[in-house]
Amino acid sequence: MAAIQVCESCRKRKRKCDKAKPSCSHCTRYDYHNAISIKSRLTRQRLRLKCTYLSWPYDRTGEKRSKSGSPSELSIVQEDGLTRRSDRPSASPKQYRDLDHEVTAELLNTIRCSGGAWDISSTYFMNVHGWLPIIFKPRFFSRLATLNEDTNPNFCLLILAMRLVTQDANESIASRFSLYHIVKSLATLTETSPSLDAVQARLLIAIFEMGRGLFPAANISIGAVASMAMSIGLQDKIKETLRDAVDWTYLEERKRAWWAIFIVDRYTGLRTKLGVFVAAEPSLDYYLPTFDGAWESQDFTDCHDFKVSTPFHIRIGPFARAAQASVLLGRALRNLYDPSSDESLNLSEYCSILRALRALNEIIPQEEIETCYLYCGSIGMVASALMILSNQNPYMDLSPGTSPDELSQSVSSPEEAASGAIRVAHEITDNKDTISIAALCPFVPDSLSQAAFVQLRLFQDTRDERYWKNLSALEDSLNSFSVRWKAAGMY
Repeated sequence: MAAIQVCESCRKRKRKCDKAKPSCSHCTRYDYHNAISIKSRLTRQRLRLKCTYLSWPYDRTGEKRSKSGSPSELSIVQEDGLTRRSDRPSASPKQYRDLDHEVTAELLNTIRCSGGAWDISSTYFMNVHGWLPIIFKPRFFSRLATLNEDTNPNFCLLILAMRLVTQDANESIASRFSLYHIVKSLATLTETSPSLDAVQARLLIAIFEMGRGLFPAANISIGAVASMAMSIGLQDKIKETLRDAVDWTYLEERKRAWWAIFIVDRYTGLRTKLGVFVAAEPSLDYYLPTFDGAWESQDFTDCHDFKVSTPFHIRIGPFARAAQASVLLGRALRNLYDPSSDESLNLSEYCSILRALRALNEIIPQEEIETCYLYCGSIGMVASALMILSNQNPYMDLSPGTSPDELSQSVSSPEEAASGAIRVAHEITDNKDTISIAALCPFVPDSLSQAAFVQLRLFQDTRDERYWKNLSALEDSLNSFSVRWKAAGMY
């Protein structure tokens, strides 16, 4: 039996509705009914939170309250030197606690429906933590053991975000985007109580959007999470070394969260091509992440304070190397898309960036022990930057007044620029039966796509069979990445 009018969901989205009861086929397919019901409850909670937040300053004015304490009574409030009247009900800490309980209960219910907290966290640390080591496992699992309705809602949101980012592209559209809409709605509640948990959760949401090709949602999310991180001081320059810190593992976790934001911000710049970023450029003495293994095992003896200026030949951890690669990627994008008015300075910077990228491109293969699994992100960002600078060289005609020899020595050949991406492609295709698709890093597909165009052009020019084999490996690896990250299939 058909309904008389179209459903509310289709009317708002201006979609064709078959008016089926109790839910049209479109809403049933995408599970909009469940998502909308949860979002409506969250909307009511946000309205309550807004009311209590707006009335909160009136509880801290120092004005004498009436003896009856009735919320309906008018109170005199001094604000900016003016006397104003307010009949808003006063907000007590108990109201905030009650709201946290409601949000946490909603989060816990969604976690149970998504597979359980322990299964979610185990899958996350097995597949994502290798290339994104930003959560301190001992502290996380100790908090997970006491998970209940008194738990901070931001921690529960982090667990749900971990479930979201571990989804692959083969899961049903309904399950993927139903959870996505729920997590995005719940994430808005963290804006009033920013914390490291909330920053980590929102960062994982931004990575999910980036990996699914949801632009500009990913750019908006990374801007929001960067703003939240700055509000709690994650971007502040660390003045004390890890050896001087009281809780060096927590200090390292905060540092890693900011570096992860920086890396995602620079990688999404490959898509926007603006050369403008939300995360500020770090100074040369800004600290890099220490060795991943030393941090996770709390081995203080193997803890080192690396800096952005650390020479490439010095061995550092995979995540620190990814941070160095992202710094060079950001400089390359800014040099191309947001240059200064001084052309000679731009050319000098262009040559300097190319030399640094070529040096790092030679160093990373020496750090690989068994596979390029942990260094995929670094290799991908370096290869992307090299190919962009080599293919879009805006300074070819600027040799007069500068050094042509310096320019020719700095510019790498297309084959050299694509070498890192080709190495990753062959690594994936040669070990297709043993490699974990779920553990693939999302910072690689752009370099694979650029390298495929380079190999195709070289094959058309030379008809060398070697370039055709490389092209086949690159296409196969992109197909493998598209199983995990849908954006890889859009190139």
